[in-house]
Amino acid sequence: MKKILLIVNLIVGLFFVGCTNVDTVMNKISSGVEAGIDNVIGMVEKLKGDTPASIKLPVPSGKNFAFEGYKLEIKYIEKTGLETSLVGKVQNKTNSSLVVVTTFPIYDLNGKIVSYGYFRNDVNGNTIKQLHGNYSQYSLKKDLRIIPEKVMTRVYSNDKLIATTHKIQSPKTAKQNRVNQVKQEKVENNNSQIQQRQTRQSVK
Repeated sequence: MKKILLIVNLIVGLFFVGCTNVDTVMNKISSGVEAGIDNVIGMVEKLKGDTPASIKLPVPSGKNFAFEGYKLEIKYIEKTGLETSLVGKVQNKTNSSLVVVTTFPIYDLNGKIVSYGYFRNDVNGNTIKQLHGNYSQYSLKKDLRIIPEKVMTRVYSNDKLIATTHKIQSPKTAKQNRVNQVKQEKVENNNSQIQQRQTRQSVK
């Protein structure tokens, strides 16, 4: 389980520093867990520069609007943590106002969600809006992670959802997924305890 988490963190770290070459990513992952640890720690050092690291975000598809330069910018501030800002533009091609909502979960190193980021931008009809948003409700610590694929963007018109980057789960499906996750964690915990007992017995 720890190896999986470290690999996930390595992938996220590579996103932060702008690595887009799939072969390079896979080579770094296959080179071992120790290399993954070094890269994740090194990520923080690279974020201390004057230029923020950026993550290109997926955009919802639709004929009534268009996104440009849509991304998160991340910078490490000494004694504060990671600061996250939303940048980009959206063109509203309709006469009605649109609302662009950007949300993202914040994970700890154990894969648990510890907080959420939330940005809202109102776009008037037939205009181009400069998107903005700063995640300042909580200071992000160095041992927390944002996963780009989990950043969700939704577009509303007249309080109705017209586009989204992610499929919206029904409350019933979301509840079942949480139940399945708890069951899986129990199985992993039981397997770990069995392995520990077997190890102690073999030592004896």
